[in-house]
Amino acid sequence: MRNYRHWLGWHEERCPKARRLVKYPMTQKLAITHLMLTLLHGTEVIAAVEKYKLHGIGYLFTEANGIVSVDLDKCIMDGKLNEVAIGFLKKAPRTYIEIPPSGKGLRALLRGKLPPECGKGKKNNKAGGEMYTTSHYFTMRGNKWRECADDITEDNGVLKWLYTNYIKLEREPKA
Repeated sequence: MRNYRHWLGWHEERCPKARRLVKYPMTQKLAITHLMLTLLHGTEVIAAVEKYKLHGIGYLFTEANGIVSVDLDKCIMDGKLNEVAIGFLKKAPRTYIEIPPSGKGLRALLRGKLPPECGKGKKNNKAGGEMYTTSHYFTMRGNKWRECADDITEDNGVLKWLYTNYIKLEREPKA
C-alpha cells in the first residue's frame, strides 16, 4: 500500500454542525478526496504529516488497487468484542487489521471485490459495520489488532458473509 498514491494526512477539529471531532483529510490544505492530485505516496505522506503538524495519515480506497475496507464501529466495549467482530474474526483470513483512532472498533483490509449487490460500498449504522472499495477514506495509525498479519490477504468469502449477515439493509415491505 505504501507505493500507491492514495495517502493523505488528516487533521482533527471540532465540527460545530456534527457536534463532534471530525478527521479532515489534508495535505498542505484541505483535500478533496476525489481529486487524485491531492494524494501522496506512503513516504510523502509521512513527511507532510511532520511538516504541517497533522494528526495522522489516512488511505483513500479506489477500485483500481483491489483493496476492500471493512470498518466495524463500536465493536469493542470494555475490552470485549461484540458478536459482529467475533464472527468476522472467526471467518476472516489472516489479514491486516487495526484499531482505529477511537479505540472502539476494528478496521480490516482484504484483497477482493464486494458482493455485486453491495455496489461500491454499504454502511449499516444499526449493525455498526461498513465496507467499501472506492471513494472511502480510512484514518490509520498502525495500531495493529493483536496477531493480525502485516500483509493484506485475499478474501475467502468473509465479505459476502459480512454483507449478508450484518451490512445488508432489509427494506420494510410496502403497506
